[in-house]
Order: sequence, then structure tokens, then C-alpha cells
Amino acid sequence: MAKRPILTETFINRPVADVWAVLSDPARFGDWNDTFRLKNADLRPGGKATLQIATGGPLPVNVPITFQVVEPGRELRWYGGMPLLGGGSHYFRLNELPDGSTQVIHGEDFDVPGLGVIWDFVVARIREEYQRVADQLRDYMHAQAE
Repeated sequence: MAKRPILTETFINRPVADVWAVLSDPARFGDWNDTFRLKNADLRPGGKATLQIATGGPLPVNVPITFQVVEPGRELRWYGGMPLLGGGSHYFRLNELPDGSTQVIHGEDFDVPGLGVIWDFVVARIREEYQRVADQLRDYMHAQAE
């Protein structure tokens, strides 16, 4: 299976601890983004959850996930996928900047079975959606500071 990365970033004028507090609270995912929800999350390495992904249709897609990394103030990462479609390791990485703000790197390393040319058609849309989610986190955090 080919590894296909998607990487986005945003900058938040808030300390890493504040950003982590929001990212590490599964109940708050719906407060700051309209794409992903974490249900029944056991937020620890090896812990399980269901990731609900809004698709624009009447029902979300439910994907079982396993948390790979839960490192406070640094990284939240999970792996999930669906049979025949492959899966991926989805992450939010936080970097504290010298001015006290936070760089958020949001991405996924996809394992996709032989999608080849088709991947080129969908990758731009996925990257756009991931950037939108990262920007929603930024906007939420900035609004909380006001």
C-alpha cells in the first residue's frame, strides 16, 4: 500500500496549553469544527473511539479509530480506516513558538490501496478540508480569547 501524506498548518495566538485543552477534550470537537466528532473516546495510547465524519450527506461516516499518540501539549494522533478503502494516521501536532503562540500542524499519512491517479483527484479536496478544520480551530481559539 502506498503512503500518501497530507499536511496543513495554522498559527494560533494562544499558548500551547490552551490549544491542547481544546484538542484533548473529545466532547468539545463539535464546538470548534463541523467535520469531525469523537464519540466514546478513550483518550490514551491504544484507546479506542469512533470518529464521525460529516460528508455533506444526511448521515455521517463512522470510522473506528485507535489513538496512537496522546502527548499533552505536543501531539494527538489516531489511526483509523475502512476495509477496501485503506486508512490513515491522522494527527494534530503543536509547536510552541518564541512569542508564546502555537503552530498547529494538521495532517494524515494515508495508506491507500493502489489509488494512483484517482488519489490526485481527491487529495486537493482532502487537503482543503483539513486546512479548513485547522483554521476552524484557530478561529475558535481566537474567539475564546476575546
